[in-house]
Amino acid sequence: MVVQNYALFPHLKVEDNVAFGLRAQKQPKALINERVTQR
Repeated sequence: MVVQNYALFPHLKVEDNVAFGLRAQKQPKALINERVTQR
């Protein structure tokens, strides 16, 4: 679930905002892709 918050980066797509924190935590790309495509 993605909530609208000013902590999000308005210049990024939704997928990139979801992936941002996971990339910062150095999570595996497979996990990032799974989370981003999850509905």
